Amino acid sequence: MRNKEKIYFRLTIAYFCFITYACMVPFNINWSPHALLEQVQGIRWIPYFSNGRRESLTDIVSNLAWFMPLGFFIAGSINRVASTALKLLIVLCSGAAVSLFHEILQLLTPIRVSSVTDLINNSLSAFAGGCVYVVYDKKFSVKVKVFLLDELKKPIIHIIMMLVLTFICVWALIPFDISIDIGTLKEGVKEFLRSLTFTQTPDSVKGSIQNYMLFSIAGFTIFVDYGSRRMYGLSRMALFWLISAGIVALELGKIAVVSQHSSLSAVLAGQAGLLHGMAWAYMHPDEARPQATLARLLIICYPLMLASEYLYPYRFAVQVRESVSLSGLLPFYQYFIDMNIMNIKDLLTQIFLFMPLGVMPIYKHNGSVQAFITGVTAGCIFELPQVFIEGRYIDSTDILTAGIGCALGRYALLNFLNFRKKLVNT
Repeated sequence: MRNKEKIYFRLTIAYFCFITYACMVPFNINWSPHALLEQVQGIRWIPYFSNGRRESLTDIVSNLAWFMPLGFFIAGSINRVASTALKLLIVLCSGAAVSLFHEILQLLTPIRVSSVTDLINNSLSAFAGGCVYVVYDKKFSVKVKVFLLDELKKPIIHIIMMLVLTFICVWALIPFDISIDIGTLKEGVKEFLRSLTFTQTPDSVKGSIQNYMLFSIAGFTIFVDYGSRRMYGLSRMALFWLISAGIVALELGKIAVVSQHSSLSAVLAGQAGLLHGMAWAYMHPDEARPQATLARLLIICYPLMLASEYLYPYRFAVQVRESVSLSGLLPFYQYFIDMNIMNIKDLLTQIFLFMPLGVMPIYKHNGSVQAFITGVTAGCIFELPQVFIEGRYIDSTDILTAGIGCALGRYALLNFLNFRKKLVNT
């Protein structure tokens, strides 16, 4: 298996795990035989019909969207198969097998319903993803590869900018439970419209603080990178308004993400942060070492972002002892007892929140163990004050995941820097 096929194979495994995660959310698993029998009896055997009515268009579209990347990755992992027809047949059968596995798995979750419609749609979607890969491999793969190699050879501040923007998008999608159900979208739209009155809730306050900090960093990297080269032929103001439109789109996109909250104040805070980062870029025109200025900006913004997450919902507790419990002192206790979407969101948030900490002190660490210890220490610093916050409690899981996130950030950066060094020297 060549390197290219290995990469696609790993992407296939990773995306398979992601789909498994998505179909099991919120992890309300029932092992009783009676519940399993009821689930089997509730299988929708007639394609595209449910209780005498046509299947929801949103369900059909969501299934098509979920399985196309899987078909694309599977086709890439078997690229050495000479016959295009045989390759697409393998993709179709693989997509059907994966879909069948997940439909059987959903029998364990009472809120999910298995159906033949999903099996057909998922199989056809994987097949469509395979077709897209065939066209991509013949027409566009070389151009995309050249573009990516050129991007990686650009100044380090440009790469940091791309990583920051990617982090912002991933942060907005956590816990990756996307719903296009009409009822859910209506509630999200109503919540956003209520924010137009500038009525502040703890969620909108947290979102505003985090948007300000994230887009301060993003704005600095964008406009420093812009100073070294005219980005896409746009003027500075045009670039600012383009990014502002992206902030609005990102906040509106949160409406479709379960357990995420969008508000007008978060949009305005993101634009204010963008102006702040832009001001830093012009006040510190140190083109020789922009990373040093970025580090100073991170020292200001990053702790405040951590504080906004840990001090939520910003109310002091009446009794401190209620914030300390045995379940919180046992690592991963809550996840074993009650695995649900909010627990998953907290876990992923904690890991992603501390990954930048593993990036910042990269040259002071001698290994991943030291990075883990640094993350655990920082986790303790921000976790212990939660005894004074209403509705929060000390959780050793958060402290451990802070260390894991820091170590993962360091590991990812080291591998990326080594790869880029080899690439630039070739």
